[in-house]
Amino acid sequence: MEEANFEFQEEEEAIIRVAAFHCQDYDQAVVWSEPHKHDPVLPSIVEPFATSPACETSVLGRLPIELIFAVCLLLDVRSCFHLRQANRRARCIVSSLNEYRAVATHGLEALRAALRTGIASRLTITDLYQPLCMRDCVICGSFGGFLFLPTATRCCFACIGNAHRLHVVSLSAISKASWIPRRQLRGMLPVLHILPGTYSIEKKRCYGLEHLVGREQAIAFLRSIRYYIDASIPSHPLGRYAASTALPYFDRATSRIENGLSCKGCRITAEENYFGVEDFCDQVYSRAAYLHHFRFCTGAKRLWDDSRGGFVATKEPVLPWRGGRIWFFSDS
Repeated sequence: MEEANFEFQEEEEAIIRVAAFHCQDYDQAVVWSEPHKHDPVLPSIVEPFATSPACETSVLGRLPIELIFAVCLLLDVRSCFHLRQANRRARCIVSSLNEYRAVATHGLEALRAALRTGIASRLTITDLYQPLCMRDCVICGSFGGFLFLPTATRCCFACIGNAHRLHVVSLSAISKASWIPRRQLRGMLPVLHILPGTYSIEKKRCYGLEHLVGREQAIAFLRSIRYYIDASIPSHPLGRYAASTALPYFDRATSRIENGLSCKGCRITAEENYFGVEDFCDQVYSRAAYLHHFRFCTGAKRLWDDSRGGFVATKEPVLPWRGGRIWFFSDS
């Protein structure tokens, strides 16, 4: 998407403040935590201790720092996290990694989700850092505000619900279909534990009693080692949401973070007539894409005009302030 250049940077910020919003309903439909829970732990996760490490005489202290960095990036997330807590020197080394600092600072929700669901032993810091620095969904090309944990895939909310690549199955279903014991499968495939909570826009409850694997990933692996498995094995109905989490986009060039923007103008139009804007209402944009969309959105430009350039409070659409999703009902 080509950058939409307005006269002043301040004008862009005002347009986004007046006519756009971040839809939290999508974030809360997957693995998530209350934002205030991040604040107390963020400094301890990102920063080393204030005091310098003592003179190090172990093997770790004698290796070239470049080699230590390379090894840390090859460790799985759980091992890297444990290494960081071994001593002051290790904490200082891991905290100095640019990739770790970016993930811990901007992708803390994804880092916590990986650790809490148990998938962290199958992912590296690089596996999390690379999608953090990608903007678009790898499946459809729209802005991707989420991470599919089993394969560390950057995706959008629509693809979580619809894309076959992001479907998951229970470990017990794979075990029955392949005749391989679950204990053996745990050593063969990345397995994710469902966290108790509510998932999907409909907020359906899961009780955390199941383990999940990526459907396509599991089938492809088992066939590669000559285990026959029926490809029609059904997907877990809520598992794709329980295996995903919100992940902002980190622009390395500008150090800007983007969580994705929805259009208030499209919501206003939908509230007024409910016709012709359903697709736009569910669309999530990058900053540049939203500013481009703004040029052609009648509802957004009307909000902007009513605000007199962002200086006057305008009448807000009802639904965005409730978290963000409009429901369209049919007669069928």
